Amino acid sequence: MTYRPRWKKLGAAAIVATLLAGASLGGFPAGAVPAVTVAGGVVIDSQVHVLNTAPFDQDKVITYQGYQYTIYWDSDYKLVLSRRKLSDNSVQSIVFANTVDNPTDGHYNTTIGISPGDGRLHLSYGHHNTTHHYRVSSAAWLTSPPATISTSQFGAETHQTTSATEDSITYPRYFNDKNGKLYFSYRYGGSGDGEDYLNKYDSSTGTWTSVGKLFSKSGTYVGALGTTVSRNAYVDDFIFDDDNRLHMTWTWRESYVSHAWNHDIHYAYSDDYGVTWYNNAGTKVADLAAGDPIAIGDPGLVVVSVPQNSWLINQGTMVVDADGQPHLFTQRSTATNAALSSANVHQIHYWRNASGTWGQAWITDTTQAHGSTWPRGQVVMSEAGNAYFFYSKNNQLVVSEAKAANQWATSDTGSLLNGVVPSGEGWVFDRWRFASDGVVSLPSVEKSGTLYQYAIRDFTLPSS
Repeated sequence: MTYRPRWKKLGAAAIVATLLAGASLGGFPAGAVPAVTVAGGVVIDSQVHVLNTAPFDQDKVITYQGYQYTIYWDSDYKLVLSRRKLSDNSVQSIVFANTVDNPTDGHYNTTIGISPGDGRLHLSYGHHNTTHHYRVSSAAWLTSPPATISTSQFGAETHQTTSATEDSITYPRYFNDKNGKLYFSYRYGGSGDGEDYLNKYDSSTGTWTSVGKLFSKSGTYVGALGTTVSRNAYVDDFIFDDDNRLHMTWTWRESYVSHAWNHDIHYAYSDDYGVTWYNNAGTKVADLAAGDPIAIGDPGLVVVSVPQNSWLINQGTMVVDADGQPHLFTQRSTATNAALSSANVHQIHYWRNASGTWGQAWITDTTQAHGSTWPRGQVVMSEAGNAYFFYSKNNQLVVSEAKAANQWATSDTGSLLNGVVPSGEGWVFDRWRFASDGVVSLPSVEKSGTLYQYAIRDFTLPSS
C-alpha cells in the first residue's frame, strides 16, 4: 500500500450530532472560525492511567483497512491494545501482562507502527532508559484481520536488533515513508547525555536492521548557562513528504536539569531514507552508513536562533505542507528569563519557506502573561493548505487556524468538545486515516469525575 494523501470529502451523514460520554458538540460560537467540525468519536476505555498521551508517541493511533488501532495503559497500569471498527464504532481490546514500571513518570509512552508489506502491527511501550519492550503481531494480522483479536496473536517480548543500545531506550517512535516502509527511532542514554539511533524494517524477511547512530552527543557548546561538552537532541517529528524526502526538526538540550537548557530550532533532511543528511542550505552534514552522525558542530543546522533560558519546549510537533516545507508547533518564552515562573511562555509556529528562509508567528496572545509551560499540542495541515493547531487551554481542547494566504498569521481560535476536560498532551493524530479520508482522529485522555477515560475524538477541517 502506498501511503499518500487520498482526499475524500465527507457527506453530511458523516457528521455526528453528539459525542459519547456526554460531551456536547460545542465547537465555536455562531459566526466564529475556524469551522472545525466534530465528526464523531468513541470512548475506548472509561478508566485508564492519566499519563497516556505524549507528543513523542508520533504514531499512537493508526487506521488500516477499516480498523483503527491504538495502545495505552489502563487504570491497573497494564498494557492494552484496542481495535475500533470505523463502520460501527465497535471496539475490541486485549490486555497484556506488561505494566508501567513507574506510574508517576510520563516518559513511559506507548507507540505503534505498521508494516503493510507483511501485514504486521508493531508495539513498543514502557521506556525510560530501560531495555526495549517490543512485540509484533503475526503476519497478515492487519491485511487479513481476525474476527476476534487476542494476545496469542503477538509474539514474545524481544528486541528489534542485536545492538546493545536497545538495552537502554527512551522515546521510541515509529514512522513510515510514502511507500509504507517502516522505521523506528529511539534515544540511548539520558537527557543532556544521549544519542539517537534509527532502525528500518524489511517486510520481506520480517527483520530489523540498524541504519546507524543519528545524533552524536559530542561537541562543545557555549551558551548563557555555561560551556557544555555533552547533550542530547530532542526530535519534534520525522516526516516524509510526497517525494519521500525525510524532514526532521529538533532542539538540543545541554543538561538534564530543565528545559531552560534547550536552545535553537534545528533542521535537516534526507533523500535516501535517513542514511545521509543535509542542512537547510543543502550541504551534507551526516552519513550514518559511514558512522558520521549529526553533531552540534555541523554547519548550518540552526534555522532559528533561540538562546538558553527561553524555556523552549522539547518535542514539539511537525508536519509538512503540500510544497514539502516543514511547519513546527512548539512553545517558548517571549524573552529570556532564568526563572520559568517569571517567563512569558506561549505557543508558536515556525515554518520553512520555499526559499529556505524561516518564518514565525505566535499562536497564543503574548500580551497575556503565562508563566508556565503549556500542554504540548498537535499541528495538522489541511487539504486546503492551512495549518490547524490543537492544544489545551483553560481545561478545554482548543484549535487555532493559520492560513498561508495570511502569511501564516494565527487568525482565529475556538474551543472544541464542551463538557470534556482534557488531561493529557500531544494528541498525536492518526496520520493514516487523515491521508485516507481527511478525518482528524485525536487520542484523548479526559477527566471524568475522579477518573480518567481514554477516547478517540474525530474532526473534519474546513475545505478552504
